[in-house]
Amino acid sequence: MTKKIAIPLLSLFFLINFGLAAEEAKFVASVSKNPVAQGERFQISFTLSNAQGSRFAPPKFSGFDVLFGPNVSTSVQIINGSFSRQTTYTYVLQAAKVGKFQINPATITANGKRIKSNPLTIEVVEPSQAEKQRRALAKKREKS
Repeated sequence: MTKKIAIPLLSLFFLINFGLAAEEAKFVASVSKNPVAQGERFQISFTLSNAQGSRFAPPKFSGFDVLFGPNVSTSVQIINGSFSRQTTYTYVLQAAKVGKFQINPATITANGKRIKSNPLTIEVVEPSQAEKQRRALAKKREKS
């Protein structure tokens, strides 16, 4: 890479990192729906804002089956000189049994500090009769 290209790119890199370091990092857990029906699929996301993270450690998902994850997505925006960055770790879970379940915080290192997300409480309820019939038909089709 030539010096004419390298210097502006390097300057932009430091400017972005300096701008992100000025704001405090936030790490937030969210759920796509709550309550959820037993056997239903849903998503839990952990989003880091205003920082670049490393060493992401998810919580244990006791009471749930992990179907997929983590799916990691990152976005960086520069709008009118204002920088923002988000990294999201998303899991697709399935509710295994009825009850209230606590999802403990995930942790990540950002700006040299270990930070935690918020905990989540997920309520799993009995599926409706229509949902039970739909699932029975789907299982029957899978077997044939």
